[in-house]
Amino acid sequence: MKKKSTSKLKSRSIDFRKIGPKTSPETLRRYPVRLPDDVQSFLLTTNGGEPVNQFFQFFADETREQILCLDYFYGATRPKVDDYTAKRYDIAEACLEYRDHLPRWSIPLGRVDEDSFLLTFNGGKHDGKIYYFIWLHDDFHEDNDPNDDDGLYLLGNSLSDFLGRLQPYDAFRVVRSFPIVHEKLKPSVRASKLKSLGCSRLGGNETSIESWTWNAFDGQTTVNCEVYVRNNASKTQPQVDGLSLPKLVGYDGDTTVLHFVYSRHVEATALAMIRKSFGETLDMKDEPSDAPKPRSRRS
Repeated sequence: MKKKSTSKLKSRSIDFRKIGPKTSPETLRRYPVRLPDDVQSFLLTTNGGEPVNQFFQFFADETREQILCLDYFYGATRPKVDDYTAKRYDIAEACLEYRDHLPRWSIPLGRVDEDSFLLTFNGGKHDGKIYYFIWLHDDFHEDNDPNDDDGLYLLGNSLSDFLGRLQPYDAFRVVRSFPIVHEKLKPSVRASKLKSLGCSRLGGNETSIESWTWNAFDGQTTVNCEVYVRNNASKTQPQVDGLSLPKLVGYDGDTTVLHFVYSRHVEATALAMIRKSFGETLDMKDEPSDAPKPRSRRS
């Protein structure tokens, strides 16, 4: 029988913080849980901890995007801290703690959005693959039915595949900035057009930025979609929800600029809506010509 080759974990470009204590091949050989090869490779390199880029895209149905946070990975050895924190880093401890709530043959690798799990499996049809498992606290897998896939969603065929999906939150949203170029677009008319897009006014702040929530995409993404209105005269690039609103080159300081912030997943729809509502009153000559199309399949 041909010996199965050991998977090499491709995680050199992924940074971690709060990693666990270093472990060894001998520790993993004696570990009470049989781990897939690439998980062992990960534990030898980074024994648990928090990835700096913690977010990944997920589709529970065909069209609605969710951006989930991988809070931390469990490790294979206990740090010398109190019991509560130790459970956070120990795969074996997590297996015992949550065994009545997890599918048969599953191994918890980490926590997602504080209350769910990142899983792999050491047997059955899911062997070695990576899954997002939505934990419903009142549900127990008492029968350990290997065909019970409730709350289980495939994220990758291996840990390496999944790690390649982790990105900073800003990778999933975009800022498109369009100046007002039509003198007839008065503030009252502008507000009316924004409301027709499904926006709700939040008001201004100390940097004189007019803020709107854009609720039209609530059923399509969990990314907060917003619109900010500001004068182009500002020399600074104010930070709004972690993003910089750019000062546009080639326009004078009296030009009013509309900054649309939304998910990349809805970009094609968002641009079409802006174009339809505002027409030639906005300069949209710099809009991207390769805007992605809305997704229509599960990821």
